[in-house]
Amino acid sequence: MAATSTANTLFGAPGASDPVMFHPGLVCIKRKFDFSVTPLDVSEVGANQAAFGIPKSFVAIGAFFESGKDKNGKYPAAEAVTLKVADTVNGNDVTIGSAFTPSNSAYKRQTILNGYAGTVAESAATITGGPAVFDAVDATTGKLNAFLALGSADRTQGALTVGIIGFVPDGDSLDNVVTAPYRVVEQPQQNAAGIDPWQERAVRG
Repeated sequence: MAATSTANTLFGAPGASDPVMFHPGLVCIKRKFDFSVTPLDVSEVGANQAAFGIPKSFVAIGAFFESGKDKNGKYPAAEAVTLKVADTVNGNDVTIGSAFTPSNSAYKRQTILNGYAGTVAESAATITGGPAVFDAVDATTGKLNAFLALGSADRTQGALTVGIIGFVPDGDSLDNVVTAPYRVVEQPQQNAAGIDPWQERAVRG
């Protein structure tokens, strides 16, 4: 069978840039929530809670969760939470990794790769999916937003850190990682986001 014929019209044509190789950027976008500061009662946990924005075309390979004591030394409810991204094209919510259940009496941390059945350390673990790629932005905000599905338990104590792990394939800045405001309150300074390292590098040259 003959090899596919390929034309060289564009290979060295005017208007075609030179090939560029760059590091696409493996990143983890994460946030910590202290439910003793911002408690959610039953009427609020039933709704999906916005967590953070993600860059367009982000390639998600897994999720990171961490639970522990709040500022009062108390732990969160032992009910599963999941990190999801809304699929605005097909109308389906895509779960990143799988559910994480905090401990109500001890510190707990878990990284869950997307598409694995079982834990990564288990020799019998099999890949049933793979990385999830998101391109369809929200028609209203023009952004991609990840959210937490918190179940039905009160979230009035304990701390939860959640992150999404993946690649920014075009190497762009993460300056579009935003979260829609849900409460108008004064924010403590320690909640302010730091400098975007990708932007900082570009400014410094």
